[in-house]
Amino acid sequence: MSHVGTSASSPDDALANSPVKSDQYGALEAARSQMKSDPDNPHCLRELITAALKLGDVHRERQSLANALACYEEGLEACERLVALDKKRVENQTSLNLIQTRIGDMKQALGDAPGALVAFNAALSLFEKMANFAPSRHTHQRNLMQCHRKLSDVDPINSDRHLAEALRLAMDLDRAGQLRLADQVLIGQMRKKLVKGHASGGLWTNLKRVLNWT
Repeated sequence: MSHVGTSASSPDDALANSPVKSDQYGALEAARSQMKSDPDNPHCLRELITAALKLGDVHRERQSLANALACYEEGLEACERLVALDKKRVENQTSLNLIQTRIGDMKQALGDAPGALVAFNAALSLFEKMANFAPSRHTHQRNLMQCHRKLSDVDPINSDRHLAEALRLAMDLDRAGQLRLADQVLIGQMRKKLVKGHASGGLWTNLKRVLNWT
């Protein structure tokens, strides 16, 4: 298991020693210690996941992307073990989706498009299962929309398909009055991108029909 931020040569030593942020390091170290004594305890696993995500977010805010990625991957390892212990608990699946998405974001930002594609596809599979289980939950539809949009940036072969699906989901949410104000601008952006790219053949014909374009 990779222990991020504990090396004396780490560029984030100043963050570890900061009175404002040192509690994030302390929380992760405490969670790791608990895990050593009881590695299959669900509570200990959740504590480790929470601590890894929080420290990862701190690294991300500081643009220390490699360290953020390492934290998220440590959280992913713990989350996968937690899901294996209790597959039916929705909160575990939600945490797994969140971590896979953040790993994809970090890998994309670090220039690892293939790695981001793997992470986003894993998240998409989980989001689809949750959306199928509770199709009326707008949160699941919103997560699907965002995941398809992210995949359109790292999957050149299927970019138009992902973007079209993201746009369809966004418009469905908008019609239901469930599209967040911050996301409403995405409809115009995605539509312009599709028009500019001239999605062709059956996809383009079907897209215009589904979205009522002339």
